[in-house]
This record gives sequence, C-alpha cells and structure tokens, in this order.
Amino acid sequence: GTPIQNKLDDLFSLLHFLQVEPFCEYNWWNQVIMKPIRTRDEKGFARLQTILQTILLRRTKTQRINNTPIVTLPPRIMKVRKIPFMKEEEDFYKALWNNAKTKFNKYVEVGTVLRNYAHILELLLRLRQACDHPNLVVASRSKNAKDVHKILEKYLKECPVPGDLTEKLQEITERCNVSDIECLICLETIDTPMMTPCGHLFCKECIEREFVNSTSTDTKCPFCSYPAGKKNLIPLPSAPPIATNLDGSDNNWSTSSKIEALLQELVALWREDASVKSIVFSQWTSMLDLIENPLRELGIQFVRLDGSMSQANREVAVQSFNNDPMVKVFLISMKAGGLGLNLVSASTVFLLDPWWNPATEQQAIDRVHRLGQKRPVVVTRFIISGTIEERILELQDKKRRLVQGALGRHSKELRKIRLDELRLLFRD
Repeated sequence: GTPIQNKLDDLFSLLHFLQVEPFCEYNWWNQVIMKPIRTRDEKGFARLQTILQTILLRRTKTQRINNTPIVTLPPRIMKVRKIPFMKEEEDFYKALWNNAKTKFNKYVEVGTVLRNYAHILELLLRLRQACDHPNLVVASRSKNAKDVHKILEKYLKECPVPGDLTEKLQEITERCNVSDIECLICLETIDTPMMTPCGHLFCKECIEREFVNSTSTDTKCPFCSYPAGKKNLIPLPSAPPIATNLDGSDNNWSTSSKIEALLQELVALWREDASVKSIVFSQWTSMLDLIENPLRELGIQFVRLDGSMSQANREVAVQSFNNDPMVKVFLISMKAGGLGLNLVSASTVFLLDPWWNPATEQQAIDRVHRLGQKRPVVVTRFIISGTIEERILELQDKKRRLVQGALGRHSKELRKIRLDELRLLFRD
C-alpha cells in the first residue's frame, strides 16, 4: 500500500489503528517522533525506523533471497516524453501562470500563504489542467454551481455559523467548480466532495477517516481546527462530465498537445504490433472525455473505468479489455483504477498527468507490471516542457527520498516543509 501519502504524520493513523503502544496516542507520537523530525533531529527518524522495522513487512520487486529475485518479471522501461505547447495553449497557460504567481507572491509578501493554502492548491490545479487541455479549465459547470448554492443556502438556514464563515462559504462556491478542488488531506481531486462548516473541502472517505482516527472527543477540521463533526459535513454534488456525443459527432471537440502526442504513440504502436494493448491514465475524467472522440475517429476500440461507474460496470469493462482482442485501449481515472486491478493483457502504459505522490503512479503502473505479465512493459509519462509539470517531477523526487528515509535505512532527508514545496512550484 501507500503508508505515506504526503507527510510522515500519515503513519500515525496506522499505528493508532494497530494500537501500537504508546505511539498510538497522538501526544506521545508528536512529542517523540514528529517534533524531533521537524527540528531536524535525527533521533526522530531513528525512532520511527525502529518502530517500523518491528511491525512492517516490506517487499519490493528488486529484493533478492540467496541472490535470486523474489519475483521474476519482464523489464519495465520508463520514458518521459517532453511535449511543447501549441501557440494558443502556451498563451492560455502563460496567462494562468502570471495570475497564479502574482497571487502567490502576494501571499508570501504578507505572510498568509498557509492561510490561503486551499486557494493556492486551486491555482496549481488550474495550471496542471491547462497542461492537459484548456477545456478542463474553461468548461462550464453552471448547473453544478446552482446545485451547490441550493445546498449551501439550506445548510446556512439549518445550521447558522458566524458571519465571516458564511461569507467564506459563499466565496468558495462562487469561485470555482467545487468538484475540481483537491482534497486537503490526500491532495487528490475530490470525487465525492464534503465541506466542513468552516468551508474546507475534503474527500468523503478522507474526512470521515480523519474523524474516526481522531483521539479527541471534540472533532475539529483537520486543516484549521474549527469545531466540526460528521453530522455537520455538507455533501456537495460531483461535477457532470464535459458534454460529448456518444456517436462521436461532437463538433466542438478540439485537440491539445497531449492528445496529439498520445494519438501519435498509439498509432505508432499498432503499426509495429497490432496485438499491443494500452492503458491510458489521467486524474481527470474530463480529460478522458476529450480523448474518446479522437479514438472513435481513428476506429480504435476502447473501454473506460472511472469513479462514477458501478462495480458491475467496472467488471464488465475489465473483462472486455482483457478478453476482447479488438479492444485496444483502456481509459482509466487514476483514483478509481490505480488499485486492485489485474491488467496484464496490456503492455504499454501512458500517464497523461503527473501526480503529487509518486507512489500513486507506481501503483497504477503495477496494474500492468505484475505477476502474469509476459511482455516488457513500456511506461510513457507526458510532460509539457517549461510548465508546472516539470516542477511536480522534482517534488516527486523529494517525496521518494522522504519515503526512503522513513522506510529505508537513510535518515538524511529531514525537510518536509510545505512552504518550501510551494516556492519550488512557483519558481521562475
């Protein structure tokens, strides 16, 4: 699994669940582990490694027993394809970048970065979406916004909150499509959005788990510590997909640099070997929507899996991909399909957009590179040159070192400061 999503503190919930005394009590965990790590005292990391070595079994594909690999798999080839923007996309991205950087610099100047953390994540989200396709940023979601307002009005009548918070809630629903905001716990795009009374947004699963793991009798928002509770969470509607015609006759469809690069890769693959099957991962279902029409135009049969599908429909899609030789492509949303699937019938993987946590990408790749795979697996990551995506790759490297420090034998990586990460992302 992924015991560390974004910070070492993520490990506490596992120790709390396992009742590892005395580290299952947060005050002790914080005092003995987290505080030393924050002050760059290597004793904190040493203690953490000692705890994990007693309770954790960790197996990697590269491990050997008596000089024999514990698992024998075909090679996995990792590629990064750097793509330049088309002129129109570049102009659009630069406008977004200049606006986002100006706002971030202002927050830094007045010392309010962490207070505006959710808004900064939103700015970063728009930049990342623009790297895939401008439509992901500009697609109209007016119906969804109206639904949000209705829910908000009903909530404020039934559960009055202070005026400044009421204003904040209104601002959030005015500002953007709620379903495209990232969860403040897992940093992934929210598929089932829940809003706390203080206006912070989380995945339903993340916030409910946070309340279950809380050691306090008075549950609070994990981001700002405002009093909250499960009964006070506000469920918000998920966004509808970008409209596309199932018959492939969507006249408003336009391409993007990434879509063109993907199509080039797919066509080249099948010219070389028509039996090859491919997985295409994106974290945004709206990007998958935009890929469908060009696949139809090329006569490429595909299936799809995303979070809106029932378990029965997901199983049908998986069976169709694995068993029908005419189905060549599987479009999968990373969050819905990154775990629990066996897709060894494919041998190529395309990652359309980088995730904050490299372990999430690794688990997605392992749907294909696993026991039962007979072919070499080729993984291609699409990165737009000179954009936020290149910075995310740097951040992923830092996260890998963080995990290595906690689970491995190295304890030099003691820096995990979110402000530093944000400065890296907004660097010129």
